[in-house]
Amino acid sequence: MAPNIKIHVYLLCYNEEDIISNVLEYYSNICTRIFLLDNLSTDRSVELAKKFPKVTVISWQSSTGKIDEAKYIQLKTQLYKNYSRAGGRFTDEVADWVISCDMDEILYHPKLHDVLSEYKNMGVTVPEITGFDIVDEKPIDKDQSLLGQYKNGIRSPNFDKRIIFDCNFDMAYSYGCHPKGFGFEYMKRTLDYKSSNKYPIALLHYKHIGLRNYESALKNSERLDEQRLKKNENGLYQGLGSHYMNTVQSGSGYSPFIARAKLLFDDDGNIEFSDFPPSSGDLGIESLNISSILEQSEVEVMGDTASAFLKINPLISFVLYKVLSRARPANEFYRKKLVDLKNEV
Repeated sequence: MAPNIKIHVYLLCYNEEDIISNVLEYYSNICTRIFLLDNLSTDRSVELAKKFPKVTVISWQSSTGKIDEAKYIQLKTQLYKNYSRAGGRFTDEVADWVISCDMDEILYHPKLHDVLSEYKNMGVTVPEITGFDIVDEKPIDKDQSLLGQYKNGIRSPNFDKRIIFDCNFDMAYSYGCHPKGFGFEYMKRTLDYKSSNKYPIALLHYKHIGLRNYESALKNSERLDEQRLKKNENGLYQGLGSHYMNTVQSGSGYSPFIARAKLLFDDDGNIEFSDFPPSSGDLGIESLNISSILEQSEVEVMGDTASAFLKINPLISFVLYKVLSRARPANEFYRKKLVDLKNEV
C-alpha cells in the first residue's frame, strides 16, 4: 500500500440504516476521515455511524425540509474546504484526496492507494471514473462486506461521476453529480484540472440490490417538491426526483437490470474493464454513441460475426472490428484485427 495517502470521504445520509454499517466499514479501511452529512435522519443511522471511530457527524437541514439538489451540490463542493483543506476553518488533518458521494456509492480499486499515489505523481487532479450498478435479488447482510456479498452488475455510464478529486481542486457538479450539464463543463475548465483513465477506478452503485431501489424510492418520494414535478402523456413523472415517483408508481421492487447483470470481479477482486463500455471521460454521457453502450453479449456476437466474415468479405469484418474497437478501446485483440485488416481493405 502506498504510504501516507490521506483520503477523506463525505457521505450524504438520510435514513440509511440498512446499508450504513457496510459502507462505513468499507471506507474505514481506505480513508483516514469520514464525514457523515446527515439530513436529520429519523432512524438509527447516526447511532450506527458513531460506532466507527473515524466518523464525524455533520447535521444539516434544507430550508424547505424537502430534497434539495442545490444544497447537495453546495455540501459536496464546499464542505471539504473547511474540514479537509489546509487552512480550513475546521481542518485537523489535511487530505490528499476527497471522495464526495451518496451513501450507496463505493469508490473501488483493489489497490486504490497505489493508484492514487501514481495519479498524484502524474499531476492528475480528477481521475476518470467508470460506473457500475450492482445488481442482485439478495437483501443486504449487515454483517458481511458489500464486496463479498455481490459480484454481478451492469455498466452504468450515468455513474461515471467524478466523486474523487485532489483536495486542492475546486470541484463543481451539476444536479445529481452525473457527468453532464453546466457543472460538469465548468469542472473541466477549472484551474489545475487534469484527468486520466490510465488506472481505471470503478464507482459501484448499490441501489438495485434486494428491494432497496423500491424502498429508497418510497422514502425519498415523501420528500420531493411536487411543484417541480409533472406527468407526461405516458403518465410518467418528469423533473428533479421523478425517478423516485416512477419507481413507486411501478409498484414493484423488481430490478429491470437483473437479466442484464454480468460477473464483474475475478477471484482477485479485479474488474476486467475491457469487457465493458469504457468510461465516458471528458465527453460525458450526453455524447455517448451506440458503440460505446454495447453490452458484452452484443459485443461477443459482433466479434463472432466479424471473425466469420474474415474470408468471405473482409470489408464487413473491418467495419465490425472498427465498431468493436470503439466499444472496447482497451481490448488489444480488436485493435490488432483492425490494424491487420486496414491494409487489406
